[in-house]
Amino acid sequence: MFRQLAQRKECQILEGHLVVDHVHMLISIPPKHAVAQVIGYIKGKSAIHIARTAGGRPRRRGRRRILLGHRGRGVREE
Repeated sequence: MFRQLAQRKECQILEGHLVVDHVHMLISIPPKHAVAQVIGYIKGKSAIHIARTAGGRPRRRGRRRILLGHRGRGVREE
């Protein structure tokens, strides 16, 4: 999955190590792409994929927002 995402941005993963809760990668990124943009893309898309396939928790429907009210007390809006 990581290699496919990198190829979409014309990048190449040269080296990588998977650990239980994080990943280390050495990525070759062409100069026309910003490093932060490529890393954000790979992290975002891989997180979505992992959450959908191995999350084990049901997806939340809709959004919840916490609005800060008077004196910093949170007010939940559904």
